[in-house]
Amino acid sequence: MPDAFILKPNGRQVPVKNLGWLLKNWKEVKSFELHSKGLIDGYMIAHLRDGGSYHSAWNSKSIMLDWIKRPVFYGLPYSLDGRAMGEITK
Repeated sequence: MPDAFILKPNGRQVPVKNLGWLLKNWKEVKSFELHSKGLIDGYMIAHLRDGGSYHSAWNSKSIMLDWIKRPVFYGLPYSLDGRAMGEITK
């Protein structure tokens, strides 16, 4: 499994190089689903407006949580381990 990939609405998985894809396509993101349980310290799913999703594993939950606090993502809803956390802010 690649470090980061897009899961298209048709189920096709497309590898992407890194988080640069998500920053370049920030207008397509409608929400974030973050996970911090299991074998890895963090896992991000960015749900996209077209029905697809961006997936990325993280080695640090705290870095993942800090990373989403970018001005382009302010106001987007997010959840952590299945619990709604509200909107992204500073």
